[in-house]
Amino acid sequence: MRKDPPFDNEYLYSTYLLEIAAQQGANVFNHPAAIRGWNEKLSVTRFPQFAPEFLVTADNQLIRDFLNTHQDIVVKPLDGMGGSSIFRLGLNDPNISVILETITDFGTRTIMAQRYLPEILQGDKRIIVIDGAPLPYALARIPMAGETRGNLAVGGTGVAQKLTARDFEIASTVGKTLKQHGLFLVGLDVIGDYLTEINVTSPTGMVEIAAQTDCNPALIALLALGLFTLRSFQQAPLHHSQSYVFGTLVDISIVGETDERAAVLSNHILRDFQQLHQQLHAWKTDKQGKPSELGKLNSAFAQGNAPINLSLQLANMLEDAQALSSQSQGLFNPAIGHLISHWGFHKDEFAAIEIDEAKIASLVKDKPSMADIVIKNHTAYSNNPQVKLDLGGYAKGYALDMAAHYLRQQQVNNALINIGGNIIAIGKNGDKPWRVGIQHPRNPSAIATLDLDDGWAIGTSGDYQRYFMRNSKRYCHIIDPRNGYPVQHTQAVTVLIPPHNKAGVLSDVASKPIFIAAPADKPQAAAKLGITHFMVIDAESNVVITQAMAKKLNWSDANFEKNHHVRVIHTD
Repeated sequence: MRKDPPFDNEYLYSTYLLEIAAQQGANVFNHPAAIRGWNEKLSVTRFPQFAPEFLVTADNQLIRDFLNTHQDIVVKPLDGMGGSSIFRLGLNDPNISVILETITDFGTRTIMAQRYLPEILQGDKRIIVIDGAPLPYALARIPMAGETRGNLAVGGTGVAQKLTARDFEIASTVGKTLKQHGLFLVGLDVIGDYLTEINVTSPTGMVEIAAQTDCNPALIALLALGLFTLRSFQQAPLHHSQSYVFGTLVDISIVGETDERAAVLSNHILRDFQQLHQQLHAWKTDKQGKPSELGKLNSAFAQGNAPINLSLQLANMLEDAQALSSQSQGLFNPAIGHLISHWGFHKDEFAAIEIDEAKIASLVKDKPSMADIVIKNHTAYSNNPQVKLDLGGYAKGYALDMAAHYLRQQQVNNALINIGGNIIAIGKNGDKPWRVGIQHPRNPSAIATLDLDDGWAIGTSGDYQRYFMRNSKRYCHIIDPRNGYPVQHTQAVTVLIPPHNKAGVLSDVASKPIFIAAPADKPQAAAKLGITHFMVIDAESNVVITQAMAKKLNWSDANFEKNHHVRVIHTD
């Protein structure tokens, strides 16, 4: 259903009629209720982690206050299209009053104000999302000279370009939610690193992308539509639940249960995940300003070696993390929290830092390690006050095992749990195994897919989501505890774990020591943790993969399918 805004009463009535048709068995996309519920300007407020600073109001004084704070803003109506009635305002603009009076109709019409993004000069990127997945190319709509709007309708020039890592992060995260709400074809607007609009009524840009690249959006849409229609006739119901926990997207798929029961089970798991996240967050306090259980433990470590009581759950986790750290000969080291915070990777939002070599050397010299921690009778203390625990490389895997155990207890036979790319499978997806993709570290697509059988888990560590650039060098969140610096010789490591009572934990932990180890030492690092299925992509995009892993993969990238850049190794 496509129509240019504004969203008038006639269009509203059409959505009601189409919703009745959908209830009677017609396949309607985008879903009429979702179109009503996803205003193209307001929908970005659902994703504040990606949006620039914004204000939604009809109050002219509040807009002036917003302008005083940010000094350079854009104001736009909630029902416009094609760049119509969009104004850029600066502190010294002589027309502030008349513009605000006009766009708000003297304070009676709600509008949106956003901080002006100077990256608009490089283009307002239209990213097409089809059935939850972004196309590999965006259409950057570059403004004419002297213009602040890039819309093609006001003279902007459309240039197709590959998605950046940030574009893909935004589009894939938002796309999963759009798909869940029945929004099949959507256009996201991204300026720089920020999501500015979500277009659900009449997304454009596909014709230009098709003309300038080898990507065929129409064919992709038709193929996806076939799958969309096929899913409507599946006998086994498939229930999706999503949330944002552990600083990443969580996706739970349950097959073969009623929608009501699957929702109850998913909500139970998500509550458990949230409680675990609050228990293990090393940096944030709760709403009352109280630290987490792990935060209290870190404070006690810093103050001396007096034992502190632990919950049974945390004591067991620390003992397990100690054992894994020892197995990896210290390459898996959750005790380097001070190094993590020095690099700024403890924050949800991070930026390039000034590299303080002396400070890093000092933190490394302190040699914090899991072996410094003494755990006895559900108490713990540290022999090294410089130990600060960050269980971010362990908690997601632990949560996978916890959720899988709960679902099996509840007699659920078929499910897939995905926490930011760490995935565990239960049973099948209908009559076939669950199929998962492995993200290409430099392209917005999968490098390969594989079938994930019952009980198997997969995890990837990469340099492509949490990182910053400085002097053309990439600094990622995976830090070598031996020298204190982010690893730069590896782009990604994927491990595949066969059924095991701690398959989830291993899928989260095992990729880190392999990632950190020098290229020649990676097979030995894997062997120490008993990993036989793994794949490494190095800084030059060359692949080293074990024979056991290679047998499981279906290459999605033609260069790798032809064995270009791929070396298969044998493990005993």
